[in-house]
Amino acid sequence: MNVLQWNIHGLLNNYPELNILIKECNPDVIALQETHIPANKSIFAPNKYSSFFHNNPNNNHCKQGVAIFIKKSIQHKHIPVSSNIQTLAIELDIGFRLTIISCYIPPDQNFTTREILNILNIFATPIIFVGDVNAWSPLWGSTSTNKRGEIFEDIILSKSLIVLNDGAPTHFSTHKTFTNPDITFSSASIAPKLTTRTLDELHNSDHFPILTTISKPSINKLKPRAKFLIEKADWQKFSVIAINTSHQTPVSNNINAEAAAIKRIIRTAAHIAIPQSRPKISSAKLPYWNNLLSSLRNSKQSAWKEYKRNRTDDNLVKFKKANSIFRREFKERKRKAFKKLTANISPSSNAKKVWSDIKMLTSSDNRRHISFIHSTGGPIYEPVGIAEIFASTWSTDSHDSNFHSIFNSLKYNSISDAYTNMFPAAEAIYVDSPISIKEFDVTLSSMRGKTPGSDNITYTLLKRLPYSARLRLIDLYNLILDQGVFPQEWKIATVLPILKPSKSSSSIASYRPISLLSCLSKVFEKIISRRLLWYSEKNSLNNPHQFAFQKGLNVLDPLLIFEHYASMALSSGNHVSVLSLDFEKAYDRIGSHVILSELKRWKVGSKIFNVIKSFLGNRKFFVRVNNRHSKIAPLFNGIPQGSPLSVVLFSIAFHKISSIISSFSDVEHFIYADDIVIFSKVKDLTVIRTIFLKILTDLINWSHGSGAKLSVNKSSFFHICRKRRCTPPSLSLNDISVPNTDTLKILGIIFDKKLTFKQHCKFIRISLFYKLNIIKFLSSKHSFVSISTLINLTRVLLLAKIDFGLAIYGHCAKKHLQLLQSPYHTAVRRSIRAFPTSPIKAILAEAGLPEIQDRVLHNTMMLIKKILNCRNEYLFSFVQSSQQQKNCAKRPSTIARILSYIEQLGIISKPTLKQVISLPLSHLPDSVLISDLLRHPKENTSACVYRQLYLEATEFLRTDWEFLFTDGSRYDTSTSFAVANELGVTIIVGALPNYCSVYTAESAALLEAVRFASTNVKKYVICSDSKSTIDAVFNNTSDSYITSSIRDILWQNKNSIKIMWVPGHVGIKGNEYADQRAKAGGSEPIHLFDYIIEKDIKKLVTSHLQTWFSSKWIGYQHHYKNFNFDGTKPLYPSSISCNKIRTFVRLRIGHTVFSHSHLLKGTDKPPCPFCGSNQITVTHILDDCVELNVIRNILFKCNKPSELLKKTDENNINIIHKFFLARKLIV
Repeated sequence: MNVLQWNIHGLLNNYPELNILIKECNPDVIALQETHIPANKSIFAPNKYSSFFHNNPNNNHCKQGVAIFIKKSIQHKHIPVSSNIQTLAIELDIGFRLTIISCYIPPDQNFTTREILNILNIFATPIIFVGDVNAWSPLWGSTSTNKRGEIFEDIILSKSLIVLNDGAPTHFSTHKTFTNPDITFSSASIAPKLTTRTLDELHNSDHFPILTTISKPSINKLKPRAKFLIEKADWQKFSVIAINTSHQTPVSNNINAEAAAIKRIIRTAAHIAIPQSRPKISSAKLPYWNNLLSSLRNSKQSAWKEYKRNRTDDNLVKFKKANSIFRREFKERKRKAFKKLTANISPSSNAKKVWSDIKMLTSSDNRRHISFIHSTGGPIYEPVGIAEIFASTWSTDSHDSNFHSIFNSLKYNSISDAYTNMFPAAEAIYVDSPISIKEFDVTLSSMRGKTPGSDNITYTLLKRLPYSARLRLIDLYNLILDQGVFPQEWKIATVLPILKPSKSSSSIASYRPISLLSCLSKVFEKIISRRLLWYSEKNSLNNPHQFAFQKGLNVLDPLLIFEHYASMALSSGNHVSVLSLDFEKAYDRIGSHVILSELKRWKVGSKIFNVIKSFLGNRKFFVRVNNRHSKIAPLFNGIPQGSPLSVVLFSIAFHKISSIISSFSDVEHFIYADDIVIFSKVKDLTVIRTIFLKILTDLINWSHGSGAKLSVNKSSFFHICRKRRCTPPSLSLNDISVPNTDTLKILGIIFDKKLTFKQHCKFIRISLFYKLNIIKFLSSKHSFVSISTLINLTRVLLLAKIDFGLAIYGHCAKKHLQLLQSPYHTAVRRSIRAFPTSPIKAILAEAGLPEIQDRVLHNTMMLIKKILNCRNEYLFSFVQSSQQQKNCAKRPSTIARILSYIEQLGIISKPTLKQVISLPLSHLPDSVLISDLLRHPKENTSACVYRQLYLEATEFLRTDWEFLFTDGSRYDTSTSFAVANELGVTIIVGALPNYCSVYTAESAALLEAVRFASTNVKKYVICSDSKSTIDAVFNNTSDSYITSSIRDILWQNKNSIKIMWVPGHVGIKGNEYADQRAKAGGSEPIHLFDYIIEKDIKKLVTSHLQTWFSSKWIGYQHHYKNFNFDGTKPLYPSSISCNKIRTFVRLRIGHTVFSHSHLLKGTDKPPCPFCGSNQITVTHILDDCVELNVIRNILFKCNKPSELLKKTDENNINIIHKFFLARKLIV
């Protein structure tokens, strides 16, 4: 560990030199004197450092001041020091505790021995004292002693302190002499661990930096892991080698041997055909350092050494000149690097890439290293030792000895019990069926992520496997399914310790384990999890109270339920009692027998049961810390983290909790993963106390057998009530109290006891200010990030944060919502680089971003599709209760607001429970789709050819199959669809609301056709001319209720229904009949169906909001409206520099430096600098100023140049920028 001590002689002036020292010395602590920072000014710390300043309040001439910068990764705290002497003290924990004291005593300040002793006596830990005290003594290298030196000599001699200075001079005075005014001393107990050296370069100060090293057990410098360079892969070579290696490797029926063989095949091909990165220890150079800077710095250092040898004025001038050249080039390189890196950020940049560029720009290292971990035997520094203590702790935590005896009994009975489903249902047979190449390919294409397991095999390598190798892998998957044995190597996880937010980095309890598993295993697990999800949905086994891991559901669903329940209670003068439960390490403690018992109840197939049983048993792991591994350790209990199958299994394990809670009347609850919230509006609080205690007791009893540990003291009891005299009862179980809270954070939203959401708005406001710093950084003076990119970042970083749950908390009091406006509006203003005084509506319109109040309406209306097509029966029950509500509530819930918006928009559909049966697409047989005509593009195929192809494709089907044809039609006032047969007989004709698209009509026609076909004994070929509808059904491009229902009916009738695409308007009779009937249906009084898809709702809502915004914009009175008539976002050319666009934006808005800077300065409005007129405005400068007529006529050749501000094209931007540049007028 390094402590850098330096009288910097002005922090702002020498910040570049400090940056060099940071890169060269990598100090953990930086103690600075003479920072020259005024008392009223705040300064940011270097990257990765926390900052502490002591700025003299009487510092009128900006001299003096001390500061300490300390790495954020080090545990530390500030120790207040009350003294007339400028002193800062920081206590550190680096395996042992010590205090760093930074001190500055100017030459003209008087002090006594007692004052210094009073400072030193504050601290209970060993100390390191560093500072410029302007004291001389031979003890630290001076040739003489002054009065100050005598004071410090007495202190050092009277206390157990040891001077650490190496005797070298620490100051180069204006008199061209070297002195030793800086001192470093420490407590004797730690002095043997310390080494101090004075650096040999001034770095543009008059004091030399001093580096003190605290020795710790040596840690080897670690190289990063080698990675495959996928972008340089030779995929043809990869395929050939994989095929050849596979042929040379015999297939084995032993699952572990075959899994090892396939891993060897893939890795052999990858190592030969794909280059790997060459791991190097990270360079300490700045990202913008180059050879020229190295050369200039060497010249500077040579000049300095020459001056030290021969102290002449000429040599001193040479040194100063060399130093000046180096500093100028250093700043220029930094500016150019800023330009280059920020220029690479574009609106289409990936969010992760943007973050990576920002970190590179700021020299931030995003790799997290664990420095040390506290243990019973003392601090551990070696990476292998740290990894071992993690592995040992986590393995021990999962041991059976930490669980109840009931748990162990149930677990071992479950292991010994065999399971066989003698009479499996059709769904269970399907779940046990062999895996096909199609199912494998579809599943693999959905897998995301780049991080491999310990075998270094990524999804990209699997996607590039040749056909024969993929078949061999699928054969292994089916062998696992048949034998019910999971490969042992796939059950060994690489575990990474991840530090929890705001936790101590030296404690094992502060880390959560993240598992990296083999991608070979995860693809298989994903296949199994998809089958299980389909099985549970098909048999209505899903827990309606569990909202996690369910397709089409998210955190908003339970939040809508809870907010509606609480709003209705408050509106009726009632109150709500809430119990939020906390299960400690739920994933790590749940027993496998709980899952297996539930699967037996589900009556799943024997094969999948045995695979899951093997998957959960005999699991192992090793921990990786700083690129070092622990030994393999056993994982006795829990569900493996990082597994696609685990989320489904965890949901199954927690199913019993709902049964326990649901057994109590007058109590509601929801579950999201392991977050459980129980709530009730029972008026008698004594009764609710009894119910909650009984629930806690039952859940604790359940936890004895399941392994899940309910943490009573981390759970919360919360009371929502507006009554003045209503005291919630206290909850206590087994002498452990459940904390009573005034606020409760539920799935990211902070609820308070009066449902005002004031605390949540305050929480969001703080978060927005942190994110605002990024926008400020990227929009700074020398940044070249485009305006469109900054707007996108504002949308992603700030607006997205505001958006989360806005439909729920956004209907709070306007004064609470206004708390979010300041950081949001500042970010928008900075993103378009508008002048600080610019009006809000104008900058929002220029950025194309919404007002927060408008966003509330938008987000609430966008939930209409969720309410109309409810995918959860529990949520649907609350929607129904809101529909039945006759009286208007005093505080309408979000659900009630959505229902009123449905009426306002004229949507005829009513909220319906539409649970989507997510049939795994791969199990729709290829024979269901007749794709003959799809192979012929319509633009290259004539109608005659199509008719011939149609006859050839259907000839062999004519004897056994009937043909149906579908079509949809849409006009301005109507949408309709029809199903007809080849003879022109109409089977079904129907109308849809006029806001439905033709795609919806085509989909509805196909659904009605398959429903008709499924109810008849005949076999049917259904012909549709909608490629998009067929793609949605067969290529999984949509999960809407309509397409999912079509898919499900086709699976159930796969032998009696086929789908065929036919082109429209080519003379195929049945298609012509359906087309004519669908068009005629738009003008007939036929049955109105309420089919609707989410895109239709979104389009309708967007259109309504645009109309509403336009009506508001019409009433907006500001000259900006002259340049933006409809309030839409302008498009600026990407080829124009951001400085030119900034000028154009400010002129459009009308707020510029020349016209409005007096408002910020608090001075009188200045006259026009050219003609002296009092009307200094944008239009005056561009159009009216008589002194600018000549240049105006030369450049613009028009009478009113301000008209150019209406159109944001390249020519207008360039010519206006040229005009202001020519007159040297700052915009």
